[in-house]
Amino acid sequence: MLYIKEANFEDAEKEWRFVAAMPENENGLTNKWHRVTRDRFISEALREMINRARGIDLPDGFVPDTTLFLWNDTQIVGQFRLRHYLPATKIPGHIGYFIAKEHRGKGFATEGLRLTLEYGASIIPEDEYYMRLNKDNPASLRVMLKNGGRIVGETEDKLIVKIPKNKKNYVCKSASLQEMEEKWDYEIKLHPGQENWIIWKAEAINNFQTGRSIPYYGILKGTIICEATAVVDPGEVQNSAGMMDETTAYLCAFRTIKEYRGKGYFSRLLRFVQNDLKQKGYTKAVLGVEPDDKKNKAMYTHWGFTEFVKSAEERYPDGTVIKVEYYGRDIEN
Repeated sequence: MLYIKEANFEDAEKEWRFVAAMPENENGLTNKWHRVTRDRFISEALREMINRARGIDLPDGFVPDTTLFLWNDTQIVGQFRLRHYLPATKIPGHIGYFIAKEHRGKGFATEGLRLTLEYGASIIPEDEYYMRLNKDNPASLRVMLKNGGRIVGETEDKLIVKIPKNKKNYVCKSASLQEMEEKWDYEIKLHPGQENWIIWKAEAINNFQTGRSIPYYGILKGTIICEATAVVDPGEVQNSAGMMDETTAYLCAFRTIKEYRGKGYFSRLLRFVQNDLKQKGYTKAVLGVEPDDKKNKAMYTHWGFTEFVKSAEERYPDGTVIKVEYYGRDIEN
């Protein structure tokens, strides 16, 4: 089965072997990590890929981009790179890709591009994907045309192709820094004059950038409609003693825009969160709920959070104190 995954440390060994074997430049897709050593790949290349997807430490003139590996069951067969938006100056295109030679001619490029287009539909702000390819690369042109592309122009050696963005897809994904800024500004606007939300925004972004938490968004037609956060550092969770360890994630910040509640969107996001955490090595999740919040307690019970852990108090930044009950569940695929 073909699927795409973001660059990640859990798959570092296979990612390294694939990237090191990629050519330095093929059909315009450059690879500065050709023949990179395993140690340098993990300490430099992979960290750079992950940071660039988050918009961290970008070189001047660069925009965030996500490195996606195309997997066929347990084997990496290709790599796709998705720019989150077009830069203001040089326009290289939204997507570049590479399929290993031994896997070409099997339809992997066509399906990999389809999956990347679907993945990027909730990320890029433009209405169409902009792509460029060498005129002497008819195979890539066929891949783009099969995915709804059309030739809209050319230069001396390039063809320019645009592919309409499918806005109908509902996408669940880990958030980018740009998306977090957008969502938190929306929440602050909904809660005018409430300092807690400004403080929570700063904490959330800092935890994201330092790897202490993983924010997840459900995005429909380009709009973030629901969210959840997995905090993976016990030091960032109140009352974490006896509740969290290196294999337990704390889930919080469950929010869904009102008009999309009760339609299954958040349930799909929560399944995505659990699957992602499972892949990252977590075996259990816990969450907190106020004792008198019967509606949410019933919902969490429905989602399998039935193991009572403990009761305690939490304090908001403004000094407000609330009582909380914590429940846990094993993470399943």
